[in-house]
Amino acid sequence: MLQGPALAHQAAPITAMLNINVQLDSILDLTNQGVQTALETNPIELTLAWKWRMANGQQVLTHILADAVFVSNRFKAIRFPAARGADEANLVIWTEKLAGASFVQINDHQFPDRIP
Repeated sequence: MLQGPALAHQAAPITAMLNINVQLDSILDLTNQGVQTALETNPIELTLAWKWRMANGQQVLTHILADAVFVSNRFKAIRFPAARGADEANLVIWTEKLAGASFVQINDHQFPDRIP
C-alpha cells in the first residue's frame, strides 16, 4: 500500500507549465456560436470521439474540417471546443504558416525559442 508522497505522486495529474507569448493575426474560432452556425456544425459534432473512429479506419469530421482550413491559407490557427469540458478549448497553431507579425515565443531559459 502506498503512503505519503508516493501516493500523492501517483494520484497527481501530470502538469507542465510554460510561459508562451503568442501573436496570431488570423484564428478560426470554432468555439464561437456564429462561426459554428456559418459552418453548419455544433458542439456535439465538434467534440465527437475521434480516436475510436481513426482506429476503425473511419473519417474524422473535425480532421476533414481542419485540413480544409489549413489548405485555405486563411488562418494561422484553429480554436475548437475541448471534449472534456464545455468551458475548455484547444488551440492548434500551424507554425509553418507563421509570418509577418504572427509568432510563438517560448520564454524558458533552458528552451528559448521563437517561431518564426
